[in-house]
Amino acid sequence: MLGLGRIAQIVRCDLIEAQHCFEKALVIYRELDDLRGISHATVFLGQIAAERADLSQARALAEECLTIARQAGIENPYALVLLAEFARNHGDLERTRWLLEQAVADLDAYGSIADVLEGLGSVATRQGDFAAAHAFLDESLSLWKKLGNERALAASLPMAVLVQAEGNYRGAIGLYRAGLPGIKLYRNPKCPCGLGLAELATVFDQHEVTARLLGAIHSVDEALHHLAGYERDDYNRLADVARASLGAVAFDAAWTQGRAAPFEAVIEEAVSALEGVLRVDDQPLSA
Repeated sequence: MLGLGRIAQIVRCDLIEAQHCFEKALVIYRELDDLRGISHATVFLGQIAAERADLSQARALAEECLTIARQAGIENPYALVLLAEFARNHGDLERTRWLLEQAVADLDAYGSIADVLEGLGSVATRQGDFAAAHAFLDESLSLWKKLGNERALAASLPMAVLVQAEGNYRGAIGLYRAGLPGIKLYRNPKCPCGLGLAELATVFDQHEVTARLLGAIHSVDEALHHLAGYERDDYNRLADVARASLGAVAFDAAWTQGRAAPFEAVIEEAVSALEGVLRVDDQPLSA
């Protein structure tokens, strides 16, 4: 039953079916007094709560999972991953990375390992540890490909954010383009991907593109609560620059357009606009 829930959660992105499976599994494991099973079902329900932005419930379930796991004398790396997400949301990147590194050492499912390695790559990018970020993301992509998982379609998105941070703008836009087919499958980094493109649009004075991207990011964050505190700071900084350049009326109009449009459509429009700029602009293509 847990396996069916994970397929619904990760492959089909069907949170309702996943929750149903995990709740049924929890009942069965409690009847069997199977502490390992109870621990896993509990943390997977915590993941569902986190994806629905019920962070207090998610944290409570993660802590309950760890308590049960300790009683059983076992490790539950999924609880560490969930706690890492809370640390990330509070801007504690050092603790986030430590928790994810602890978790990945105990995971045995390739898909889960690939997912955590992606998270580690994004954290290392933010910390400016680019060599480690490349290693994490390369290993993650290798695992997705080994699994034949369609998530590999979107694996270039965190890599795009990384090479952009290194100053390779042309390489970044190529990677954003490569990741477009998989973006619908890739819930977690929608906001980092959008923020990366908004940053790039700002570099090349494409402030209307920035405003539309910020509107789309707001829509995703409103629904899924994915912006960490430091990402919200980036969002506000980019909004201030775009508003000052466009004027309040034009900024608000573009922002509203972005908020109303499908996220994927706004991203594709931004990629196309920036591809055009990078082909004809004589500005240096790196910071």
